[in-house]
Amino acid sequence: MSPVTLGVIGIAAVLLLMALRMQIGFAMALIGFLGFALLNSFPSAFSVLGHEPFKTAGSYGLSVIPLFMLMGQFAFLSRMGAEAYRTLYYWIGFLYSAIVCSSGPTSASGASRVSSATSSERYGARAPREPPQEMGFRLSR
Repeated sequence: MSPVTLGVIGIAAVLLLMALRMQIGFAMALIGFLGFALLNSFPSAFSVLGHEPFKTAGSYGLSVIPLFMLMGQFAFLSRMGAEAYRTLYYWIGFLYSAIVCSSGPTSASGASRVSSATSSERYGARAPREPPQEMGFRLSR
């Protein structure tokens, strides 16, 4: 069987398994394993099955994801976004736009899509002239 024919059959099989409510990752792994085994041999397919998941999960590119999440938690708990919004509100709040105040930290960071989605969802929904709430510690109720 040619590799092209096997690929077309594999795509159809993946779509069939997904239609039968199998999870996408497992369907792709199963069909990929069977396709590799039919093109080469089952011992080589089992060899790839043994080392490829570890090689993929242990790559350096995926190791930064937990660190990025930890950095986001530190930024959230330290209220860095709220402080940046408040600072920009006092500097350029006369422009009547909460989006302008939330786009400053967005443009300063490297991840513009993530930052703009986070800051706009969190701070952009406020009324244009509403000042940010004061953050501080209170000893009484």
